[in-house]
Amino acid sequence: MENASDSDLWHTLIEADNYHALQLLEYLYAGKVDCIYIDPPYNTGAKDWKYNNDYVDSSDAYRHSKWLSFMEKRLKLAKKLLNPEDSVLIVTIDEKEYLHLGCLLEELFPEARIQMITSVISAKGIVRTGQFSRVEEYIYIIEHGSSTIQTGLYNMLDNEIKKESEREIEWLGFRRRAPQAKRESRPNQFYPIFVNNTDGTIHSIGDVVKAGIDRNSIPVPKGCTAL
Repeated sequence: MENASDSDLWHTLIEADNYHALQLLEYLYAGKVDCIYIDPPYNTGAKDWKYNNDYVDSSDAYRHSKWLSFMEKRLKLAKKLLNPEDSVLIVTIDEKEYLHLGCLLEELFPEARIQMITSVISAKGIVRTGQFSRVEEYIYIIEHGSSTIQTGLYNMLDNEIKKESEREIEWLGFRRRAPQAKRESRPNQFYPIFVNNTDGTIHSIGDVVKAGIDRNSIPVPKGCTAL
């Protein structure tokens, strides 16, 4: 628990199973919470993420119902914590369970306004063998009472806003990250381009730098920079 340096607010980090943490919070903050954000296991079967995403064995005939039981217990506690007069619950999910989650939310929150929106997680698309590439995940917004959507400063879908000169350039979007873009997969396409420091013109093109050779060991013509 720590006091904010510029205010009287206190911030608390609870490290525990989320179900037990929600039970603890219910005693102190029932009906007082403004916002809850839940990023549950997606039940995809992946085992290489920050938490175990393989919640139920993929061959289990009841894998969806077991996942829903897991979610229902936590959502019921979350509902007790939320302020019914003005609050919002946000839940992220992908296509493995979004239909089942939507039905569960409608059952548990009949009095709330529920909307599902998409969130782009990879504009280039996540390649899946034998399937369509996926660029998005889903976000359920469950609004209670007088809670409303507030207009932000920037509209991510507005091309004019994206091109504002004062906006920070998203350099990551310019970088190729696919396996075939690595140096090792294109050994003859890794070579230095020598640029004249005075006028910015290309002075010359160097030889291919073989794997295992340090790029910094390549001799650079005087007055030039190697790219």
